[in-house]
Amino acid sequence: MTTGKGKKMKYRETPLFSERYRAEYYEGIQRVIEERYERARGERTAAWRDFPRRMEEHRRRAAMTLGWPLTEYQAGAPEARYELLSREEGYSVYRLTVYPLPGLPFSGLLFLREGDAARPLAVALHGNEGTPEMCAEVAGPSYNYNRMTERLLDCGVHVYSPQTLMWKKETWGAAYDRRGVDEALKYLGGSVDGLEIYCVRKALDALCQRGDVDNGALGACGLSYGGLYAMLLAAVDTRVRAVLSAGRFVDSDFEKNRLRRGGDTQDVWFGSALHLTLVEMVMLCWPRTLIVSMARGDRLVPFELAEKAMEEVRERTEGVDDGSWVRFLPFEGEHEFDRSDAPIEELMSALGWERKGAWRGRDFVV
Repeated sequence: MTTGKGKKMKYRETPLFSERYRAEYYEGIQRVIEERYERARGERTAAWRDFPRRMEEHRRRAAMTLGWPLTEYQAGAPEARYELLSREEGYSVYRLTVYPLPGLPFSGLLFLREGDAARPLAVALHGNEGTPEMCAEVAGPSYNYNRMTERLLDCGVHVYSPQTLMWKKETWGAAYDRRGVDEALKYLGGSVDGLEIYCVRKALDALCQRGDVDNGALGACGLSYGGLYAMLLAAVDTRVRAVLSAGRFVDSDFEKNRLRRGGDTQDVWFGSALHLTLVEMVMLCWPRTLIVSMARGDRLVPFELAEKAMEEVRERTEGVDDGSWVRFLPFEGEHEFDRSDAPIEELMSALGWERKGAWRGRDFVV
């Protein structure tokens, strides 16, 4: 039995004498991760070689990757409350609050066009530090959104713009911890992305009950993180017939450590490298229309990374059809929604809707 009364050990070293062993350990971890990553990329690519077969299987895997509560989604309209805010020329503005889960209010702005005839509905999704009010320019300037919501509304469609967990607290109040929420949800088998896509789906369940909303003409449009959410929504919900993603088309395959700071949780879903990253999520949009709008001067999401992601999508889906389902629209600008009308016109065309509100109609089979 050791009593601790023996001779004191003579060996001593400085704190940095063994530094190289710690450094080698860390370098080894990085090497193992990189090797695992390359294997995962190969296995993931091989699992999608029969595209577009097994689409529903892959869609279920997408929901599992994003996690709870998407894994438990069931169609059905939740409780919904409409608060009339204003009657404008040709439309009314509401604050819509739905309850996707018991005790969880999920609110946003809803712009309903007048008339009983069913019209398309566009979901307008804000990005980091944004709000529905900013996108619609109802509480000050819209900044880099460049009147995104109003311009959709000008096309004669309904617009629904939800509030997600990424507003700028210094401007819009209400303290929150997005990273903390994401970590808690991942501990429970979910993610903040999975929760918010689920909430938008349940809001669509409520809106699709309305007689003035054409369930066959639902579109999603977003800037930055909102552009990511638009693609994820379409990946798991085939009711979305067309997507306009602005300023957010990049895959973690091409820059794995980018955007993982300051509470940003993009592309870090559990096991996503094994099954599907954003490229595969985008492939789940096929054969529906995906419009990608990217600024050549974007310093937050580099244009060249978006080009690489687009090249991969085209290579992996080559020969399935003529490739017109995915459209890449570059423009001169920064991290912003394109000031030209080209992307919005492409979206309206994909929904079968002319800017003047003439319904052309469109049949789809997914």
